[in-house]
Amino acid sequence: MRLWWAVNAALALAVGCVSAAPPASGPAGRAVQASAPPQQVPDVTVLIFSGLAPVDQVVITYSGAVSGRAALADVNAFLSAGGVKAQRIGRPETIGAPKSTSVDLDVPGLANWNTGTLTIEPFIVAFKRFNRININYSVQGTFPFRGLRDYSDKYVSISWLAGAGAQNYDITIKDRSFNRLDLPLAVAPPAEPRKEKVEAENHGGGTKTWVALILAAAAGTVAFIIVSRVSRHERSG
Repeated sequence: MRLWWAVNAALALAVGCVSAAPPASGPAGRAVQASAPPQQVPDVTVLIFSGLAPVDQVVITYSGAVSGRAALADVNAFLSAGGVKAQRIGRPETIGAPKSTSVDLDVPGLANWNTGTLTIEPFIVAFKRFNRININYSVQGTFPFRGLRDYSDKYVSISWLAGAGAQNYDITIKDRSFNRLDLPLAVAPPAEPRKEKVEAENHGGGTKTWVALILAAAAGTVAFIIVSRVSRHERSG
């Protein structure tokens, strides 16, 4: 049952990502076809499901195959950077064509329902050897979000995208020499945007659409992995 609700959460995340991306607008607000170039597939996609179980459930998926030892080393690096303990760590598995490795774990408190903040930095520290990371929170229920939004410094560039029950972060690593980033946990909601800013964002909707489609594809991939594990578990039982 635990994995089945994770499947539903992954599918909900995909829908939320796509619905969050506004269409590009032409003159007089008419929608136009997105012309942004395809975005590079993330090297690592992290999905965190929160709100339907006592602990948060994490699925880490690499764009290619890595060894089980490397995947577990990354998990331990994340736990160390975050100062948290996993209640369960699954066995890394490599499936699919092309091959892709994933590992799942249970960690309490990654989404803080009291403060409305989300754990972001420890994942970046653990996976900083990669060029591009996606961190995607699927938060079920009424979550009082006050977490990190768009952010950039000399080390990383973070693009935030929100959807229905989803908070998504696209991270590009610019300089790997950091040991910590000191990212802000809580961020005050922005003031009502000016009309000029809203119009500029509408014209940039094509890029957001591409990002949303990539996130939706990642969620679908993880859903497939979870279903495969459930099927193997039922056959072995």
